[in-house]
Parts: sequence; structure tokens; C-alpha cells
Amino acid sequence: MAAVFGLQAVFSILFQVTTMIEEKVARLRAHDNNIIRYRRLLETDLSDLERGFIERRLNEERSAMKSLANHPVPDGWD
Repeated sequence: MAAVFGLQAVFSILFQVTTMIEEKVARLRAHDNNIIRYRRLLETDLSDLERGFIERRLNEERSAMKSLANHPVPDGWD
């Protein structure tokens, strides 16, 4: 009976880790999509104000993506 509980605990942990990885990949994908969109916008005619805003947002997205990609421990485990 103890082996069954041990196996359930292992599956529970694997499920949690898999879920965290999937969430991290989804966030990375969202940041990447935003970066692509901002780059495309910068290729269009923009006012100085619009260009400044988009460049700031692009830098924020890059920073968030870098931070997320470099975080070795899944959120909630540190």
C-alpha cells in the first residue's frame, strides 16, 4: 500500500512540474509574439511619441522574456 501512495506522490509532482513548464512556455511564447508585433510596428510611419512608447514596450518585453528564460527554478519552488 505504501508503494501506491509513493507512486501517487511521484505522479502528482510530475503533473505539477509539467504544468509549470507548459505555463512558462506559454508566457515565453506570448512575450515572443509581442516582440514580433512591436518590431513590425516600428517599421511603420509613427510619431515620435508612438515610436518612443513602442520602443519602451519592446524593451520591457525583451527584459521580461530574458528574465523568465533565465529563471532556473519554476515559480513557486523558490
